[in-house]
Amino acid sequence: SSGMYTGFLRSQMLHMASEFMHTYERQFDLIERTLKVPREVITAILLIETQFGRNTGDHVILYRLSRIATTGEPSNIDKNLARLRPE
Repeated sequence: SSGMYTGFLRSQMLHMASEFMHTYERQFDLIERTLKVPREVITAILLIETQFGRNTGDHVILYRLSRIATTGEPSNIDKNLARLRPE
């Protein structure tokens, strides 16, 4: 299959993910017990977004993440609807 995520299914990437889960097994045990988030989900996100810290980019991300986190706030929705509404 083709798509933007197919490269992450290569054996090298899957091996990196397996090694990462093994290295941080104790931390994942705690996360799964307390937050109920499966280690595979966290590992997949970290693999795709940073390749486990190898690619951290050159932009400050906190600002962008905080904007995404507030997209569903009613005041933000109202503001954007008003801005986008044709006159």
